[in-house]
Amino acid sequence: MGSRNLKDIGELIGVGAILFGMFFVYAELRQNGTMARAEMSAESNRMFMALDEQARDPNFASILVKSRKSPKELTATERLQLNSYLLGVLRVYLRERYYYNRGIFDEWTSLIGPTAPHYFGSGYGRAYWDVQKKMFPTDIVIAIDEALSNVERIEFDRKFDAAVVLQLDQG
Repeated sequence: MGSRNLKDIGELIGVGAILFGMFFVYAELRQNGTMARAEMSAESNRMFMALDEQARDPNFASILVKSRKSPKELTATERLQLNSYLLGVLRVYLRERYYYNRGIFDEWTSLIGPTAPHYFGSGYGRAYWDVQKKMFPTDIVIAIDEALSNVERIEFDRKFDAAVVLQLDQG
């Protein structure tokens, strides 16, 4: 074999090694991106869990009940607490949308459909959203308004407690 053939073989092996290395780096980056997206999605769930934990606090739970049954009787302090709570929900939606617009998430509205009626379907929640939505991007307004148009879901949330109590009485 001549030196030219050895050189050609060496170059071919070098190109193959470079291509293999590039493929390996691509696979690693793709896997890291998938893991990062999963972690960001899990963080959104943790944010909702923190809101749910706040709702389990007996003092705040009584404010939530009052916001559903007699929202006009809320004190200024209670309204401030509710506003902060509801803004936390909107921040999760904004975060999802931000990651979607950056190409990190494939979609951003999947959390809105099942959660918006729960948070914004009550008398106070709806009034809060109707005032607050003027400050939000149109696509978020449309998504939340669409979720709030799901009357069956809102009625389910309103009647859920009564249904559980009835079940306990029958059980």
